[in-house]
Formats: sequence, structure tokens, C-alpha cells
Amino acid sequence: MVTWTIAYRKPRANHFKRAANFAGTWHQAREVAAMFMEANPDLQVYYVTTASTEQDEAARIAAGTLGAEYADDHGNVMLDNGKRIKVRETGQLSPELLARVPGPVGAKARYERDAY
Repeated sequence: MVTWTIAYRKPRANHFKRAANFAGTWHQAREVAAMFMEANPDLQVYYVTTASTEQDEAARIAAGTLGAEYADDHGNVMLDNGKRIKVRETGQLSPELLARVPGPVGAKARYERDAY
């Protein structure tokens, strides 16, 4: 199963910090990223797959059950300009933000309502 979290950095920092204490659906990570950006407007924030998802994908690539087209993205965030920035597993979300993480069903419903 693919799980998602967020990664953040100060602009021009040489790495992103992946939030190691949160994993959820893509829809949840999207909303958590928005909440985090609101509280930290000075940081760049992306929603990214978790380290465990990347490890699972790497094992599947090695076993030949998954194509290797995204292997270069593991451990990196690709910026809009195509540049890859390293990710470190040093990020943490505050207990206050974690308490506000939406449920997966509600997050998906809000996305579907707003996307169409």
C-alpha cells in the first residue's frame, strides 16, 4: 500500500525534512500539507511518499515486479524546475497538527467535491 506524508525545507536549503511521524493517504497528505503551509508560510512544502513506501517499491523493483522509472525519485523531491533535492528522515509534525489530520474518507470527499 502506498502511504504519503509531507516534506518541507527552507528555500535554498540543501535538503527536505520528511515528516516521519505521519503517514496517510494522498488525500490526507494533501490537506496536511496545506495546514502545514498555513502555519509555516516561510517553508516549501510537498506531499511525498513515505520512506516505507519507497523501501517497498525498491524491493519490488529489485524483484522485477515493478518498473524502475521512479527509482531516481526515491529519497528526493523533484522541484518544478526538474531539480531533485535530497530528503532526510528528520522532520516531525507537531502534536497540534497531528490532532487535526483529517480522516481518509472525509479528505477524499473534499478533494472530489472541490476538483470537479
